[in-house]
Amino acid sequence: MPNPPTFNTWTIIFLFAAFQGIIISLILFFNGKASGRSQKIYLTILMVLFCLQIFEYVLWWTGYLVVWPHWMNSTGSFAFLFGPLLFFYFKSVFRSEGLNMSKDWLHFIPAVVFIIALLPQYALPASTKISYINGTLKNTAFIPWPWFNLIQLSLYVIICYYEYRHEAENTLEVKKWFRLILTLFSLYILSVLTYYALVRMPWFNPIWDYMISIACMIFIYTIAIYGYFNNKVFNGFDLMENMSRSKYQNSVLKDDFGRQALEKLNQLMNEEKLYVDDEINLDKLAIRLDISRHQLSQVLNEHAGMNFFEYINSRRIAEAKNLLTSTSKKELNIIEIAYRVGYSNKVTFNNTFKKYTGMTPSEYRSSSLLEHSGQILPIREHRQSGK
Repeated sequence: MPNPPTFNTWTIIFLFAAFQGIIISLILFFNGKASGRSQKIYLTILMVLFCLQIFEYVLWWTGYLVVWPHWMNSTGSFAFLFGPLLFFYFKSVFRSEGLNMSKDWLHFIPAVVFIIALLPQYALPASTKISYINGTLKNTAFIPWPWFNLIQLSLYVIICYYEYRHEAENTLEVKKWFRLILTLFSLYILSVLTYYALVRMPWFNPIWDYMISIACMIFIYTIAIYGYFNNKVFNGFDLMENMSRSKYQNSVLKDDFGRQALEKLNQLMNEEKLYVDDEINLDKLAIRLDISRHQLSQVLNEHAGMNFFEYINSRRIAEAKNLLTSTSKKELNIIEIAYRVGYSNKVTFNNTFKKYTGMTPSEYRSSSLLEHSGQILPIREHRQSGK
């Protein structure tokens, strides 16, 4: 460590990036509609934690950690929060579901375990911490926290990709954003992996010590720049082509054309069941109708009263309801019905079905069977008769 504390070009850049990243994150968070903040809160927190992590690294590299020794390992637990924050960001965007600690507390166990394990270190007096920083005291206990963290982060990237990849295919804009976030996050994981693989090599270059912070900085600035030029990202970006009617107030799309396009769309859906294609998106559908994706979005919003995602889901759920009532569990189980109507996994199907009907597919099938068997119908008739 430098002694006395001093800055070089790299540490000045990192310090500037850390402070600027926090300011940009907060500006982008508070800018725009308040209703969109429930989605972007997770991405904002992720960026702020990256900035604080960079700040602790700067204190270490410059030697100022001796001046503020209680910063030592203060951001260590943040690395175990990055994965959950990414997961809940996509969950809030694609499923409109936020964090529910009564169900989601398991995601935070690694961070809590890390903090508990380091509590004795956090409680040390400043003089002892300085001894550790200077290397006069050595930490004899070795737990490979970085490698545990790398495994955890990698699992979250894989989970996010397979859990939300089909929902991210609805528009090209959504697809680009989804892949950008995962690519940046993977770059961070790769930088951490490379650093810890090389740091023990005899030919390790001290300048490589900066690679993790460089990856954090790339993540921060890329998100900030993308958010600036694509303001839907930080203004409640729905990611599901959730376009408002106000967007089309000055449109020249004629009513007759809109109605005819919707009729043609409905006919295509009825005859070819295009909604069962799990890769269907706005662009593909627009090509079939021989209109632009913008016009198709407008037709759906103005004449169907819903966005593309809602339209496709309404078709899929209607088909699923028909299959649930016309087949038995032996003929078609729930996952088979999910695949048949266009969903790639049971979780997405169950969540969407419940959102539209208030029941899970299994509950809907059971209630339908009871009604057809006469066990529910008499009760309804009894209530309607006022007895």
